[in-house]
This record gives sequence, C-alpha cells and structure tokens, in this order.
Amino acid sequence: HKYLDFGCSSGSLLRVLNWYLPNAYWHGSDPVKKSTNWAIRNLKGIKFSVNSKDPPLEFDDASMDGLISISVWSHFGEKAAWVWLNEMHRILKPGGWILFTTHGLRSIYHYAKNIEKEPSRWCAIYDALLTNNFVFEQTWMKEDDAGNCAVDWGTSYIKLSWMLNCINRKFRLLLYKRGINQKNQDVYLLRKI
Repeated sequence: HKYLDFGCSSGSLLRVLNWYLPNAYWHGSDPVKKSTNWAIRNLKGIKFSVNSKDPPLEFDDASMDGLISISVWSHFGEKAAWVWLNEMHRILKPGGWILFTTHGLRSIYHYAKNIEKEPSRWCAIYDALLTNNFVFEQTWMKEDDAGNCAVDWGTSYIKLSWMLNCINRKFRLLLYKRGINQKNQDVYLLRKI
C-alpha cells in the first residue's frame, strides 16, 4: 500500500509509521525544503519531496491508498483548503482515505486558555465562527521564517458544516471528533467515493 503524509515537515510522524508498518510505501511531502532535506538525510526507507504552495502534487491520479495531514488545514485560507481537498481526492484511489486535522470551536477555547493574547482577539474569532463556516486569520503579511507564503496561509477555523459542503459527492465522512487532537484540533477521516 502507498501512503502520503502531506505537510510532513521533517518526518516525525512518518518515522513512527514506517517503524510500525515497514512493508508499506511511505512518502512525505512538504513545502519547506529545509525540513525535507533533513528528513532525506536522516530517515531511511521513506521517500520525501518538496511541493509547491499550489497543486498539483507529483503523484499520478488514484495512486495513493491513504493520506495523513496533521495541522495543515488549520493554516489554509478558504480557497487553498478547498483546492487542496480536491487535490487529495485526485491522488487517492477509489475507496482510499484521508485523515487530517483542522482548528474549530474547541481550538479557540484551547488557545484562549493557553496562549497569552488579547481576549478580544479570541472573542472576535469565536463570534465570526458562530456566524460563518470558515474563518481565516492573516497571521503574518510576508513569507515566514520557514518559507511559507502569507497568501492563503495563516490560521483558519473550520466548522463541520463547511467541510460537509466541501466534500459533498467526493468523500464520505467516516469519523469526526471535535478537539480530540491534543485537546485542540478537530479530526476528520474521509473515504473517497
């Protein structure tokens, strides 16, 4: 089976997955070349590549059995989130799955409790998410120190209703758990229809 960790950084999750299932084909992809270069030098048995900020990825249509993407959709702007979900659909085999995380209402509570920032900021994000399905916060105005472009990359908060609308007729929702990843991010498991 072939699996991709989309947004793998330096491969910390892939190292564990490769140890647990060494006969699977593991691939990691990330836009930060410094991270993937480290992984290439230090993690054997896993293939790594650098992807651009926009699709497509280097993979053929229907070439992956499963995809993992932890804390990536929590940073996409709305257009990027939608475009990348479509790209994941393209590279997944029929019946293939994607497991990924997003920020949601639980994340606002988590950050308000644990991160020292103005309470008015969290209240504004919370109010916006109550009336909208997707809230994007432009976190910085230029490329960050890891090389991420500021356009369509910041901090986003997504409601289940946005995701259900986005995946309509492409994926089936198998699992949704609010705030279960590190008592913060929502977890989704989708299967390609």
